[in-house]
Amino acid sequence: LNKSATTNRARRLAENTQYIADLRAIRSTGSATAETSFYPPLDRLFNAAGQTLKPAVLFSTQLRNSGAGLPDGGFFPQPKRQRRSVEPELLQNPERGVVEIKPADYNLDALAAEPQTLRYLRQYGLVLITNLRQFRLLQLTPSGAVQTLERYTLAATSADLWSAPLSSFAKHKSLLPDFLARVMLYRAPLAQPKDVAWLLASYAREARA
Repeated sequence: LNKSATTNRARRLAENTQYIADLRAIRSTGSATAETSFYPPLDRLFNAAGQTLKPAVLFSTQLRNSGAGLPDGGFFPQPKRQRRSVEPELLQNPERGVVEIKPADYNLDALAAEPQTLRYLRQYGLVLITNLRQFRLLQLTPSGAVQTLERYTLAATSADLWSAPLSSFAKHKSLLPDFLARVMLYRAPLAQPKDVAWLLASYAREARA
């Protein structure tokens, strides 16, 4: 491995374990809410993955209501150049989908079937649901059924999330960032052969794991 590849792997491991450490630190205060207190670590995790893409993808929380409720967050490709004096258009849909966040003990099967999730799917097309430790990317089939496109498990139970040794999360050092990158690229055109090669390689890494 060259120095750059080694550095990138170390950085990814640090990001994943830092995410878990941050969640635990917030919980240890005894003053955390079940959901919104944990938004900042998710924000950092998503944006770390988004910044590796070209164009970079920004995760932004607390979106405005565009007719289907208030998503917890959304993914927006960042333009290369932005004129500081120009006001953005209001109520822009997040091009790469929205995110619905729930507490660690929340059941994602139940969340995928909730009316609010269905409203988001009809409005935005793609919805990433998460309970901080599991992730599912959803869309609707032509018949209107909820379909899981991708899924990822960082911790099988909430007890594992809060108590398992940090070293046990080392195996996710490249797999979780790869999964998040695929989520953010789901609607992106893959025009370059290297992009297709990366996508296939990321699936191969996950299959081996």
